[in-house]
Amino acid sequence: MQFLLSLIVTLLAFSIALVSSDVAGPRNGRTLRAIALLIGFLAAIASIYQFASRFIISIPAGKVGIVELFGYVEDAPLTPGLHTINPFAKVVTFSTRLKDIKETVSVTSKEGLLFTMDVSLQYKLNPYKAGEVYENIGTEE
Repeated sequence: MQFLLSLIVTLLAFSIALVSSDVAGPRNGRTLRAIALLIGFLAAIASIYQFASRFIISIPAGKVGIVELFGYVEDAPLTPGLHTINPFAKVVTFSTRLKDIKETVSVTSKEGLLFTMDVSLQYKLNPYKAGEVYENIGTEE
Protein backbone atom coordinates (compact mmCIF):
# COMPACT_ATOMS: atom_id res chain seq x y z
CA MET A 1 0.00 0.00 0.00
CA GLN A 2 2.82 2.41 0.84
CA PHE A 3 4.44 1.56 -2.48
CA LEU A 4 1.30 2.57 -4.38
CA LEU A 5 0.96 5.77 -2.38
CA SER A 6 4.54 6.84 -3.07
CA LEU A 7 4.14 5.89 -6.73
CA ILE A 8 1.03 8.09 -7.02
CA VAL A 9 2.85 10.99 -5.32
CA THR A 10 5.77 10.53 -7.75
CA LEU A 11 3.53 10.60 -10.81
CA LEU A 12 1.57 13.58 -9.49
CA ALA A 13 4.73 15.55 -8.70
CA PHE A 14 6.27 14.90 -12.12
CA SER A 15 3.00 15.88 -13.83
CA ILE A 16 2.93 19.15 -11.88
CA ALA A 17 6.57 19.73 -12.87
CA LEU A 18 5.70 19.29 -16.55
CA VAL A 19 2.80 21.76 -16.57
CA SER A 20 4.04 24.22 -13.91
CA SER A 21 5.26 26.94 -16.28
CA ASP A 22 1.94 26.91 -18.17
CA VAL A 23 -0.14 27.22 -15.00
CA ALA A 24 1.86 29.57 -12.76
CA GLY A 25 3.66 31.70 -15.33
CA PRO A 26 7.37 31.76 -16.17
CA ARG A 27 8.71 33.18 -12.90
CA ASN A 28 6.64 31.22 -10.37
CA GLY A 29 6.64 28.23 -12.70
CA ARG A 30 10.37 27.62 -12.14
CA THR A 31 9.99 27.56 -8.37
CA LEU A 32 6.94 25.33 -8.57
CA ARG A 33 8.72 23.06 -11.02
CA ALA A 34 11.81 22.77 -8.76
CA ILE A 35 9.67 21.93 -5.72
CA ALA A 36 7.61 19.40 -7.71
CA LEU A 37 10.77 17.76 -9.09
CA LEU A 38 12.27 17.53 -5.60
CA ILE A 39 9.11 15.95 -4.18
CA GLY A 40 8.89 13.63 -7.18
CA PHE A 41 12.54 12.61 -6.84
CA LEU A 42 12.17 11.85 -3.12
CA ALA A 43 8.94 9.92 -3.69
CA ALA A 44 10.61 7.97 -6.53
CA ILE A 45 13.48 7.00 -4.22
CA ALA A 46 10.95 5.87 -1.59
CA SER A 47 9.06 3.84 -4.22
CA ILE A 48 12.23 2.13 -5.43
CA TYR A 49 13.31 1.34 -1.86
CA GLN A 50 9.92 -0.12 -0.93
CA PHE A 51 9.77 -2.19 -4.12
CA ALA A 52 13.33 -3.51 -3.70
CA SER A 53 12.75 -4.35 -0.03
CA ARG A 54 10.02 -6.81 -1.07
CA PHE A 55 12.67 -8.95 -2.84
CA ILE A 56 14.97 -9.41 0.17
CA ILE A 57 14.00 -10.92 3.53
CA SER A 58 16.05 -11.58 6.63
CA ILE A 59 15.32 -14.63 8.76
CA PRO A 60 16.71 -14.17 12.31
CA ALA A 61 18.69 -16.82 14.18
CA GLY A 62 16.56 -19.46 15.87
CA LYS A 63 13.78 -19.23 13.29
CA VAL A 64 12.91 -20.68 9.88
CA GLY A 65 10.78 -19.09 7.21
CA ILE A 66 8.09 -20.77 5.14
CA VAL A 67 7.27 -19.21 1.77
CA GLU A 68 3.62 -19.17 0.72
CA LEU A 69 2.74 -17.95 -2.77
CA PHE A 70 -0.92 -17.87 -3.83
CA GLY A 71 -1.82 -20.70 -1.43
CA TYR A 72 1.12 -22.95 -2.38
CA VAL A 73 3.57 -23.67 0.46
CA GLU A 74 7.17 -24.44 -0.49
CA ASP A 75 8.68 -27.56 1.05
CA ALA A 76 12.18 -26.18 1.64
CA PRO A 77 12.37 -23.78 4.60
CA LEU A 78 14.33 -20.53 4.58
CA THR A 79 17.19 -20.89 7.05
CA PRO A 80 18.52 -17.94 9.10
CA GLY A 81 20.13 -15.26 6.93
CA LEU A 82 19.27 -13.13 3.88
CA HIS A 83 17.14 -14.58 1.10
CA THR A 84 15.66 -13.27 -2.15
CA ILE A 85 11.99 -14.06 -2.62
CA ASN A 86 9.13 -13.37 -4.97
CA PRO A 87 7.68 -9.95 -4.02
CA PHE A 88 4.15 -11.40 -4.00
CA ALA A 89 5.08 -14.22 -1.59
CA LYS A 90 4.20 -14.23 2.09
CA VAL A 91 6.85 -15.49 4.51
CA VAL A 92 5.73 -17.01 7.82
CA THR A 93 8.39 -17.56 10.48
CA PHE A 94 8.48 -20.35 13.06
CA SER A 95 10.77 -20.62 16.06
CA THR A 96 13.14 -23.61 16.12
CA ARG A 97 14.38 -22.94 19.64
CA LEU A 98 13.83 -25.35 22.50
CA LYS A 99 10.53 -24.62 24.26
CA ASP A 100 9.29 -25.80 27.63
CA ILE A 101 5.73 -26.54 28.80
CA LYS A 102 5.19 -26.84 32.55
CA GLU A 103 1.99 -28.25 34.02
CA THR A 104 0.82 -29.20 37.49
CA VAL A 105 -1.29 -32.34 37.56
CA SER A 106 -3.38 -33.73 40.42
CA VAL A 107 -3.12 -37.52 40.56
CA THR A 108 -4.47 -40.26 42.81
CA SER A 109 -2.22 -43.03 44.10
CA LYS A 110 -3.14 -46.71 44.39
CA GLU A 111 -4.02 -46.14 48.01
CA GLY A 112 -6.42 -43.32 47.14
CA LEU A 113 -4.15 -40.48 48.24
CA LEU A 114 -4.35 -37.27 46.20
CA PHE A 115 -1.14 -35.40 45.43
CA THR A 116 0.10 -32.92 42.84
CA MET A 117 2.91 -33.55 40.44
CA ASP A 118 4.84 -31.03 38.34
CA VAL A 119 5.38 -32.18 34.76
CA SER A 120 7.70 -30.51 32.27
CA LEU A 121 7.90 -31.20 28.55
CA GLN A 122 10.60 -29.81 26.26
CA TYR A 123 10.12 -29.72 22.51
CA LYS A 124 11.31 -27.95 19.38
CA LEU A 125 10.20 -27.79 15.77
CA ASN A 126 12.11 -29.78 13.17
CA PRO A 127 13.03 -27.04 10.65
CA TYR A 128 12.56 -29.36 7.68
CA LYS A 129 8.99 -30.19 8.75
CA ALA A 130 7.96 -26.55 9.25
CA GLY A 131 6.21 -26.37 5.86
CA GLU A 132 4.17 -29.45 6.69
CA VAL A 133 3.28 -28.02 10.11
CA TYR A 134 2.17 -24.73 8.50
CA GLU A 135 0.02 -26.53 5.92
CA ASN A 136 -1.66 -28.93 8.34
CA ILE A 137 -1.75 -27.06 11.66
CA GLY A 138 -1.18 -23.35 10.99
CA THR A 139 0.81 -20.69 12.79
CA GLU A 140 1.80 -20.52 16.44
CA GLU A 141 -0.96 -18.03 17.22
